[in-house]
Parts: sequence; C-alpha cells; structure tokens
Amino acid sequence: MTHAAVWVLIASDYDAAIWTTDKGTSRLVRGVRQNEFETGRDAFAWQLMGELSQGAQTKLCDGIIVIADEEMLAEIRRIAIPEIKRMMLAQITGAPATIAAVPKEPVMMTCWGTVQ
Repeated sequence: MTHAAVWVLIASDYDAAIWTTDKGTSRLVRGVRQNEFETGRDAFAWQLMGELSQGAQTKLCDGIIVIADEEMLAEIRRIAIPEIKRMMLAQITGAPATIAAVPKEPVMMTCWGTVQ
C-alpha cells in the first residue's frame, strides 16, 4: 500500500480478518487465527492488538473499525493500547452472520504477500 487506510477488524473468539478498502475495492489485509499455545478470549484479543499495532507502526492504517460480538468487543476495548484507542473510528457489535464474514480458507494476503 502506498498510503494509509482505514482497517476493518472483524473478530470472533478464535479467528479474525482485517479488511481495507482501496479505490472502492475491499480486500483482505490479514487473516488471524488464535495462537494454538494461548487460548481464551483475552489472549486472542492481545494477539489482535499486536496485529493492529503493527499496522499503525508501519503506517499501513490510520483508522480502525472493530466489529465483534459483545464479549469480544468488550475484551478488545479493555486491553486496547492508547495508540489504537486513538485510531478507533467505530466499535460495532456484530451479529453472528457478520462475524461469519471471516474467511475460513487460506487466502493470499495481498498487503503482506504471505499465504496463511
């Protein structure tokens, strides 16, 4: 990416996707699965905070929208670091159908050029 963008984090309790829009086209930035060695909503929220922090530090995003169920959204709010709190444009409680928008199959990560 040559410019900063708004990221949309869609998160469930064990997987998530970070999306962005560029020139009217949405694309997947990164798929995130819960680390197999650390389980639980709080550990996964910290993992997601690391992903968001990486995007902020590398100037790949300048705004964040979070969509998650009530419990995960509360956990993300609780552990959000100040830098990420300042970047949050919206926090949306998502219905299970919305959370199901997280891809389940391996996807080419166009932003970082890796396959998960």
